[in-house]
Amino acid sequence: MKKRKDELLLPKFSVTRPVTVVVIFIALLVVGYIAYTKIPLEMMPSGYDPTFMGVWVPYPNATPEEIEQQITRPIEQIIGTVRNVKNTFASIGRNYTWIRIEFAQETDMKLAYAEVRDRMDRVMADLPDDVERVYVRRFDINDDAEMYISLMINKDIPDLSYF
Repeated sequence: MKKRKDELLLPKFSVTRPVTVVVIFIALLVVGYIAYTKIPLEMMPSGYDPTFMGVWVPYPNATPEEIEQQITRPIEQIIGTVRNVKNTFASIGRNYTWIRIEFAQETDMKLAYAEVRDRMDRVMADLPDDVERVYVRRFDINDDAEMYISLMINKDIPDLSYF
């Protein structure tokens, strides 16, 4: 069986130039050590700030149509006056509305949160009297869970509350 010429290139180079191989190996060790000691280990890169937030408004004993007309539309209109708003997405269910606000990439989220909070205080007068509070939720990278765990149980356990 005849070997091709390019299959022997690396072993031949290693044998004919051992000093070069050792220097390359030491250089890789030094670069690896510097990277290991100087680059911090983080879950997300530092300086990353999610460019979205959410507004949640509970409204008990109401239909989704009522919530859309009386709560979601006024909130979406006043959110449109906040600077750097890129998109809004509303989710309406029974007894609540959730509005996700997406901002432009360069937005200062602390300032945007203050502006949205101010707009929600202004719109409270236009909302029904049953609405007690508007929750504004700014997301943080530290809010993510480190681990998600699930548990599966055999169906033949007679009393799951005992388990």
